[in-house]
Amino acid sequence: MNATSLALTCSLLLVPASAPQVGPTQSKPIKEHPFFPDGGTPANTLGELVGRSVIVIQGVVEAERPADVVYPPRDGETFDPYLRTAYSVRVREVFKSDAGTPNRNDVIEFLQDGGRRDRGTFVDEYLDSGFPNPKIGEEYILFLAKFSSKFGGTHYGPATGPGSAFLVHDGQVTPRSKGPLSSSLVEKGLSGLQALLRGKNVPHLAGQ
Repeated sequence: MNATSLALTCSLLLVPASAPQVGPTQSKPIKEHPFFPDGGTPANTLGELVGRSVIVIQGVVEAERPADVVYPPRDGETFDPYLRTAYSVRVREVFKSDAGTPNRNDVIEFLQDGGRRDRGTFVDEYLDSGFPNPKIGEEYILFLAKFSSKFGGTHYGPATGPGSAFLVHDGQVTPRSKGPLSSSLVEKGLSGLQALLRGKNVPHLAGQ
């Protein structure tokens, strides 16, 4: 796999889930394959991150599936697939909607580069070493944009590049990667961030 073809750390905040489901591959040995995302320009403010997003939701990951792009052989030469994973998320709260969708309890799907692939006796995991892949049962706040894929169709995906991923635990936020939003969101905590997102249409957000 070409490492430079994998891009974008997901723009999300991890929140503790009440009863994580155990995936079928969890007990198998995992071989990690770190890659370095092409990234993108990190947002400098929460208002900018929300502005780049088509939807902002809080929800639980319920399923994942491979969404690889397989290139046909050409002139007798074969190519590694472009690895992507589609994650299904059950929506618990909507902070920003796309023309009225999604609604609470809807299931949305977003694509992220990399992911886990069960090889039978072991699991290959392709990931940004600074940001683990989502797992079934985890709860997130997701900042998602809508993209027109060069492979056809449209899909939801991360709204911005590195620096916009934060682990949330015990009401606090901890940055998963460095970026301009890290220190300000750490100070606000989970409840403070949720309060800001619920007031997203207030002009002062542009300065947060």
